[in-house]
Amino acid sequence: MKADALLRLRQRLNKLLDRLSPRDRAALHLLFWSLVLAIAAQAIWSLEQARRTQLQQLPRVAGEALRSAVLGEAWQQLTAAPPLPGTSAVIERAIAPRLGELGPEVEAKWNGDRLHLSGKVELAPWLRWSAAMQKEYRMRLDSCRLSGDGRLVRLNAVYQNASSRQ
Repeated sequence: MKADALLRLRQRLNKLLDRLSPRDRAALHLLFWSLVLAIAAQAIWSLEQARRTQLQQLPRVAGEALRSAVLGEAWQQLTAAPPLPGTSAVIERAIAPRLGELGPEVEAKWNGDRLHLSGKVELAPWLRWSAAMQKEYRMRLDSCRLSGDGRLVRLNAVYQNASSRQ
């Protein structure tokens, strides 16, 4: 059925073209090929623009891939680090002298393998201290609430020994 409809359409088109003068047929052919050429040129232009855009983005994507690989390796090292030998009392004694780095207004309380810090602290030193505790003693920040603005903030944080988590 579809083939019959296409055949009838083609016959009508041929009859219409036969009625046209040779000059009109030539103009119609020229218009058809101009349209085909314009569509092909647009497709080629779009492909070239996409290629250029991708070439411009390639160094950035390569840099991101490299950074991801470095972060992945660092993450593997952190998760593969052996637990700190000893009990939570050993960790508590090891961390106690480092608490002074946070300033005099910070109060520390231990509850088993959990450390609760509260008080006023400068933000940048606290961030460095937290990173050092994670790296050196595998103390991970479980929860944290900061309030204030600027350098000095009010801190309420709980750390837990990562090697004791189940």
